Amino acid sequence: MTSNETLSYASVSITPRPPRVIIVVEGGKHWSYWVRRALYRADKVWGGAGFAVVPHQKGQVNAVLLRACEAYDPDFVVTYSPTVADMEHFRPGLISFSGDDGQPLEGVDRERLLAMVHADDVPSAEDEAARKQVVAACSPYRSRLAGDEWHEHVMSLREESSGHFANVLDIPGTWQASVLACPTDWGGVLGAAVASYAGVAAPPSRDAEEPEIDEDARKTLTSWLLGQPDGLVPNELVWHPGPAFGVDRRTTPTAHERTKAHLVEIVTGLDFHRAGSWWWATAPRISRCRAFGNSHTATPTGSRRCWGRTRSPFRGPSDMA
Repeated sequence: MTSNETLSYASVSITPRPPRVIIVVEGGKHWSYWVRRALYRADKVWGGAGFAVVPHQKGQVNAVLLRACEAYDPDFVVTYSPTVADMEHFRPGLISFSGDDGQPLEGVDRERLLAMVHADDVPSAEDEAARKQVVAACSPYRSRLAGDEWHEHVMSLREESSGHFANVLDIPGTWQASVLACPTDWGGVLGAAVASYAGVAAPPSRDAEEPEIDEDARKTLTSWLLGQPDGLVPNELVWHPGPAFGVDRRTTPTAHERTKAHLVEIVTGLDFHRAGSWWWATAPRISRCRAFGNSHTATPTGSRRCWGRTRSPFRGPSDMA
């Protein structure tokens, strides 16, 4: 301040920010489904576009991904457990049920019990081992209640929104109409790429496979995923919450964008870094390959400060193989 400036009062408002969250998922044979399922859950949360999904192999997280997690600096590291229905689909018969007499249930009796508990979580020891590995590399919210043990208040992500994870549809001003999102029946690498870029608006199909699209649609989709739209994306990517007509695919927001009600992205210049709680930006390509550790960074509209880091030092999945 110079001697010619006059002191004055100004109104300052403090607003909450969405949490930064890492969701740990299995990276095995059915990795595409687990990634799309985790992104579907994230896209129901305010600020969920900034969540990162980190795969593991038998409880082990790649060292490069751990460094990306450290750069992301999460508030919470959570598991998103498979359901009984998930396990029965991918590993039929793995879960056993016993009757009052202690004997295993079979046939109709087992099917009836499965129908009753199909949505229940099935905690995974490997998921938890990977979660702890990520926690050890980061500094999420923790406290010491007694002794030398750390206590984490949030370690898993549930279906219902509560606490730190507010339902985005409960936020005033949230877009409620059609969005661009990964089709429920798109799996494989392309399905995961579209889900990472645009989000997931409806529960993904467990049977989804790599989609078959013609060459023109593939080129258009590739340009769109690279942030250089050239034509209209395939109509399959438009998700409608109800009857709709006259939807313009050129201006329709994505499922990710819907989670950013009252938030604004901050992008800095090329190779511009800030230390501490400020932002990192090796390039203005925020959220490319979000399922592999990169993320959006957002702050309440009008705020000049950044609540996290816009990018990890990594360029994409090819750097994290």
